Amino acid sequence: WVSADLEARALKCVRARLVRGRVDIVLTEDPGAGATTTLRVDEALAQQLGQAAARISEILGVSKEAALALLPPRPDLVQATGSSPAADADAAWLAVEPALTQALDELCSMRAAEGEANRKVLAAHREQLLEICQKIEVLAAGEPDRLRQRIMARLGQLADGTEQPLVIDPVRLAQEAALVADRADVSEELDRLRSHLDQLALLLDAQGEPLGRKLEFMQQELLRELNTTGSKTQNTEVSHLVVEAKSVLERMREQVQNVE
Repeated sequence: WVSADLEARALKCVRARLVRGRVDIVLTEDPGAGATTTLRVDEALAQQLGQAAARISEILGVSKEAALALLPPRPDLVQATGSSPAADADAAWLAVEPALTQALDELCSMRAAEGEANRKVLAAHREQLLEICQKIEVLAAGEPDRLRQRIMARLGQLADGTEQPLVIDPVRLAQEAALVADRADVSEELDRLRSHLDQLALLLDAQGEPLGRKLEFMQQELLRELNTTGSKTQNTEVSHLVVEAKSVLERMREQVQNVE
């Protein structure tokens, strides 16, 4: 048995040390020499079960033993009553608390070691994402010129085979190139990505506080900016880098699941 009071004390103790995750506590009582136990049979229930078994035996033409096996189990048929040294909630807690505290100490020590290993892995992932963002920034900086050259090449194809030379207004061409470049501009997304990565660095350096949920939120924000960057860019190299960054982010997500 576990009394509601004992369960509440254990729950409070665990919550004071752990913030995230699921914890199962198995409590085994050793009654010892001071315990006395009496088994009590619910005679009314036993009589009802016997009558039901007899009726089933009559209907099905089977033995009464076989009929009894068909009845649903009734744990309340036989109950243990008596006294135990641990029956008092205060005495039980005095016996449980030291073992529970020791188990939590060992668990927190293991989690701290695992957390430091996860921190190093996440920091490495952050560096990878930062390098990818820098590569995307370099490619994005030359995008207006590439778009202008693409437009010129397209206009040249249209002019091929025509008798009259194709007159191109340089001002209009600059306007169109600027418009296309503006639609494909990912500078704002890159600024937000760098900002999120700076915040991530601060989180990874934080000590003594749960970070799991904050890291999950940061990972979601990074993914949002990467998705927007991938949808806006017309550069194949940038698209490949976005896919690479998402792969790194997925590995980061798996590590974040292990952080409190």
